[in-house]
Amino acid sequence: MALRPLELTTRRLTAVLLLCLVPLVFLSVGCGGNEFGAAHGLVILASRSTLVSVFGGGGIGSGSSGVRLRSCGLVLGLATILALGLTLPSRAEALVYWVNNDEGTIGRANLDGSAVDQSFIAVALPLSPSIGLAVNDRHIFWAGDTGFIGRANLDGSGVDPDYIALNPGGENTLALGDAHVYWASDDWIGRANLDGTGVNQQLLAPQSNNVRGLAVGGNNVYWADYQNSRIGNSDLGTLGVNPLFIQPTADRPEGLAVSDSHVYWSNGSANTIGRAKLDGTAIDQSFIPTSYAYGVALEGSHVFWADYDINAIGRANLDGSGIDPAFIGGASGPEGLALDWIVNTGAGLRIVKVKRNRGKGTAKLTVSVPGPGKLSLAGKGLKRVKKGATQAQVRLLARPTGALKRKLAAKGKAKTKARVSFRPKLSTDSKTKAKRLSLRKRR
Repeated sequence: MALRPLELTTRRLTAVLLLCLVPLVFLSVGCGGNEFGAAHGLVILASRSTLVSVFGGGGIGSGSSGVRLRSCGLVLGLATILALGLTLPSRAEALVYWVNNDEGTIGRANLDGSAVDQSFIAVALPLSPSIGLAVNDRHIFWAGDTGFIGRANLDGSGVDPDYIALNPGGENTLALGDAHVYWASDDWIGRANLDGTGVNQQLLAPQSNNVRGLAVGGNNVYWADYQNSRIGNSDLGTLGVNPLFIQPTADRPEGLAVSDSHVYWSNGSANTIGRAKLDGTAIDQSFIPTSYAYGVALEGSHVFWADYDINAIGRANLDGSGIDPAFIGGASGPEGLALDWIVNTGAGLRIVKVKRNRGKGTAKLTVSVPGPGKLSLAGKGLKRVKKGATQAQVRLLARPTGALKRKLAAKGKAKTKARVSFRPKLSTDSKTKAKRLSLRKRR
């Protein structure tokens, strides 16, 4: 994986700020003596995102001393801005991206539907009938019929249309894992490292020559088999293929997305989005009505889809309510769809819900996280769990083991303390929350 940008903790950033300011204070005193206490070089912090710099007016200092004061004040102000630039967070909003297949562009908007840019990135033509689009915390990836995966920075700069060479032909749909990019073309699903190395064009055979949707969830990869109207999956550890994971779908599936509890897909001409549990049960082929949906994407509370027929991005709540088929309008043949999820600096790690299973003697913790990263659950007598955080809320299973399990079996109840730790993707700092658990088990 490519090296990530330098991330500094609050304490380190404070130290950087002090290191920048202290030498300049001495320099300024040397330049201007007692006159430095006036309005020259004053920097007022209006907020974390607003800097008001006041470099003084007339009447304080004169001649060369006044000039030196203004120069030192300017240097001090610039140094402060530079240091604070390191402390200011990157943008905190998440964004939705889509491919305008008819125009050959990637569009972008905020998740609330504002700031729509239909021509955010121009991509190479020709484009295939199903354009792969995927986003992580640093880059946008796309693929069409050009024979390459393209890549750009999240701000639209650094466009590389030939980032990874693919086998010719196929639909070239995309998905991202923590360390890899995956694609489907011809009869194979391929994989490469995110930095473009380690290309494997034939990672596994999905038993279909027309895969339109691809998603990675946990340690599994899922695909929408357009040819055979079904959803397949594979464990990325064993690479064992299950082409009949969900069969049949209501129509030939196009897009695909996976949460920590469900898989969603678009049912092509059936004009619906289907949903099922991650074990393939509780299948609902008409979960959300659409026109003709291609790409499907998820965030913490909503499902989005690219609706080709009405040139719009639709949105609904994850429970299927609140349907807005034209949440973002003005697209041009939208197909591929992806969301990025930027750290929410106003949120923190929280354990929002605990649901006990009295039949199994376990508890499921719903954990809210401020951004992408890694979660772990541990505690005395609890089996350790590790899980990637790819959306705002993640469920962790607290399962007793050893003496705690025996006590629970003998008495029907047992207490322990669970520790949930979160390490953000863009930081080495971990956060931990503890929760007392009272487990119950029917005897």
